[in-house]
Amino acid sequence: MWYGASLFALSLLLPVFVNSNSLCLVSLLTRALEESEVAVLLDACVRLVVMNTLRAVPIYLGAMTLADVMRRGQRGAGQTGGAGAQSERKAVVIKRVWGTFGYILVPVCVVPLVYWLIQQIYGITYDFRMPAVLSILAVVATLGISGTRVTRSRWEAVVIVTELLFGFQWLDIVPFLTGLGFGHGELSWDVKAAAEVLGAAPLLNTFALIIASAFIANGVITAKFMVDYHELLRLSEVERARSVEIERMKSEAALARNYREMHALMHDLRTPLTTIQGLASAMADFPSGSPVVGRHARQISLAADRMDMMIRELMSGGFMRRLSGREVADRLAAHLPEEKTGGRVRIEVGEALPDVMANEVRLVRALTNLTDNAIDAGAKSVTVRFDRCGDDLSIIVTDDGEGMSADVLERCFEEGYSTKGSTGMGLAFVRQVVTEHGGAVTIDSSEGLGTRCRIVLPGADPAMAHESQLVECDAGCPQARGS
Repeated sequence: MWYGASLFALSLLLPVFVNSNSLCLVSLLTRALEESEVAVLLDACVRLVVMNTLRAVPIYLGAMTLADVMRRGQRGAGQTGGAGAQSERKAVVIKRVWGTFGYILVPVCVVPLVYWLIQQIYGITYDFRMPAVLSILAVVATLGISGTRVTRSRWEAVVIVTELLFGFQWLDIVPFLTGLGFGHGELSWDVKAAAEVLGAAPLLNTFALIIASAFIANGVITAKFMVDYHELLRLSEVERARSVEIERMKSEAALARNYREMHALMHDLRTPLTTIQGLASAMADFPSGSPVVGRHARQISLAADRMDMMIRELMSGGFMRRLSGREVADRLAAHLPEEKTGGRVRIEVGEALPDVMANEVRLVRALTNLTDNAIDAGAKSVTVRFDRCGDDLSIIVTDDGEGMSADVLERCFEEGYSTKGSTGMGLAFVRQVVTEHGGAVTIDSSEGLGTRCRIVLPGADPAMAHESQLVECDAGCPQARGS
């Protein structure tokens, strides 16, 4: 609305700066008659058309802005009509009537009103006849067909309206159109009278019509270009959304395939593992066996039991058991030997860590993903800090890598999204695992400043709800709590 008000204010100020005196129109006409110079007359014609166009553009743009605002408000009123069928029908009828006539009626009423105000202020008469009416119809039709809204596409509307008005203003100085209501303004009469005196009326007819046709056609072509441009943008957005959906489906398909293959592999591993467990138990219980053999057999049996538990945890994401925070840290350290990380990962463990209900394999895998991501991002130092936060376990992974931009940070948890050309399942898997454990995960990152990932897992308290949210505990760290 401020845009429209500014345009109307500009239209009321322009006559002070853009007038016949500032453009030397009267002196040019006098010179053309005294020297019988048609070129000087054409110069005066160009200046007159430019003056009229500059004065008219803010008036028409302001009127179309007001029409846009009122139509949008009427559309909202129609959408929020009464609950009854009758009120809904009335709203539809009002909307259709306004869409058909209101968009034209607003400029038809507003433009002559502004003309009248200018006449009252400056004593300058703006002629509202055929060129003004045709200009309004052309502007409304062109903007409407092209879908150009003055309130939304301001510069596009300025270009289209300026071209159309410049073309129609030339019709005001075509001598043979005078009888049809064109060019009844004082200066327009003077220009055409001078052309008659100089015998240049036929030339002025041809010259003005050619320029008018060129600019009106160019305005329509510009509008058509805007239509094609907006359609291209729409198709590009549709294509982008389709590409994102295809990538998401590919990612989901790859993830499902990996899960199927993993479950098949785990199932196949359990068969020889059962054999190992049975033979190890038999060797340990064999009465005439060596004590050393029995001891080794029991170690084999314990290792096989451990492997069987890991397989069951992998096959069932919901398999949880009680682990101390220290155990989680030790398991992570076992998966991050120095020869793998190059000594870049440091694990820090606080005091009195709480127990958590966790799927050890999946949780350690998620934490390993975070350290792998940090190393891939060029981090020279990665710190994994385990601390107590109230009754919860806080795990903070900090690195000095390249960090993430705001756009990447916003999408980093999306399945299939990756900046490295991979499957993009790393951080999505981390969030999935943390959610399975009733915890919460947040990431803070800036380009060139590294990344800080914060995970909070609820303590192993049966009274605590499984779902949690981030709140601040007394120690200043995030805390998982039931909602």
